[in-house]
Amino acid sequence: MRIQILQHAPFEGPGHITEWAASRSYSLEVVHTYKGIAPGMPDEYDWLIVLGGPMSALDDPSWLRVEKRAIAEALNAAAAGKVRVIGICLGAQLIAHSLGSKIYRNPEKEIGWFDINFSQEARDSLLFAHYPEQCIVFHWHGESFDLPVGSDPIGSSEATAQQGFFLGENIFGFQYHMEMLSNGIHGLMKHCKKDLKGHEKLPFVQSPDEIVSGIATHSPANRRILDQFLDRLAERT
Repeated sequence: MRIQILQHAPFEGPGHITEWAASRSYSLEVVHTYKGIAPGMPDEYDWLIVLGGPMSALDDPSWLRVEKRAIAEALNAAAAGKVRVIGICLGAQLIAHSLGSKIYRNPEKEIGWFDINFSQEARDSLLFAHYPEQCIVFHWHGESFDLPVGSDPIGSSEATAQQGFFLGENIFGFQYHMEMLSNGIHGLMKHCKKDLKGHEKLPFVQSPDEIVSGIATHSPANRRILDQFLDRLAERT
């Protein structure tokens, strides 16, 4: 299987997805679109995974315009059953925006380890049947989106009404990060530390110490749940 990944910042890479793909001998190509490198066409991959990043889905630099066109092409191919498209955080917002959804500032920034309540729609599906009712996952976002027309919700948290969506078995958006490893979390804390400013007064922004302590506590379970989803999706590709 061929996986193409779109990366938006040098410090926010595919994390555990790289480990998962390597352990299953899948081909994985990372395209650094923020460097002006254009994504491939849908006939060049089986899955397109769009990662997170510090920018907004509403931003409009030339490289992101090129990427948005590539995402639209991928979604057309996914609607025809030819590829799978997965978005994480910013990637989910870019996919939702391409599908016609509104992107907006979330009522609260959500940064750190917080519960998600997974939807009944997700847990009734074959791909998410292994999901628990609730799980603590890693978040780093300040914007959110409306559910795309025709999609089902993946879950919600106290701070964020929409934590993801799925459109059939070909299009997926996850607002949260199950893929992020320790180095990725430390990279965010270093390069996006302004997002943590004033965390003492923000109900859904944890301190650096809380974020670091959560890595060992919660990352293993996150990786297991992500592995199961990716394996089930691969079986059906």
